[in-house]
Amino acid sequence: FSFLFLSNIIFSVEVIHSKKEIRELLYNDLEIYGISKYSFIKNYKEKENIKEKILEKEKDRIEWLEIDRIGTKYVVNVEEKKIKKDKSDNTPRNIVAKKDSMILEINSSSGEIIRKKYDYVKRGDIIISGTIMNKKREVKKIKAQGSVYGEVWYKVSITIPTIYEETTLTGNNKKVLSFIFLNNIHSLEIKKYKNYSFKEIKLFSNDLLPIKLIIMDKREEKVYRNTYNINNIDSKALSIVRSKFKDKKIISEKVLKKRLNKGTIVVDIFLKVREDITDYQTITDLELKEEVE
Repeated sequence: FSFLFLSNIIFSVEVIHSKKEIRELLYNDLEIYGISKYSFIKNYKEKENIKEKILEKEKDRIEWLEIDRIGTKYVVNVEEKKIKKDKSDNTPRNIVAKKDSMILEINSSSGEIIRKKYDYVKRGDIIISGTIMNKKREVKKIKAQGSVYGEVWYKVSITIPTIYEETTLTGNNKKVLSFIFLNNIHSLEIKKYKNYSFKEIKLFSNDLLPIKLIIMDKREEKVYRNTYNINNIDSKALSIVRSKFKDKKIISEKVLKKRLNKGTIVVDIFLKVREDITDYQTITDLELKEEVE
């Protein structure tokens, strides 16, 4: 029985491709559809069905895919879809402001810079012009290229419960063999985590019987419970705002107003943020004609 059981379990999955990102993409998709280390071997129909699902899910990245079983190992060969590069476009254009802001930095490799650092601009204002002038005479129109960074202003409202629970990972994790019968989980483990999240690795299931054999990849969690009021809410509110703007550089932040509202505290925060405000405006034939007239 042990030999039969083990001979139907996959002990290794190998994705063959030169790019790490493609390999990781396939490993993740295979696991989602039930092909991973310690999973049961799939029959031909199941394997082909999984292949079609992955090809459909990754149709923009994957051109071809083949899943081969060699003993207790799956070998997956994959071919990435070749993306055709767009032909260079030299349509004349201006670089304009994407948002209302104050200019902090202008970088230009082509075009005429018509605004300067610390200028206030509104959305759509031209910063680097594709119309090249010599004194007051137009010389030519080109594709302006460059980037502009500005100080953008945000007013953000954060609502925080007065009793706030936050969950963090402790870094402890383990794999547990579990048997599920009628939605009841029975696990083979000595010391249990009090709080945890898990990823399920399916080993066996039956469409007719309410049973399932899985490996639970458990990650221990710790739950923190904090009580907030008007006086101690600032640091928490600012921390939440920073996480929302983690991809941008915050220049300054200020709590404007705080108010209680049905078991929550609403905090208004003003932010100054440095960000890329580069946008583009095509110089159309109509604009050219109007300028000539």
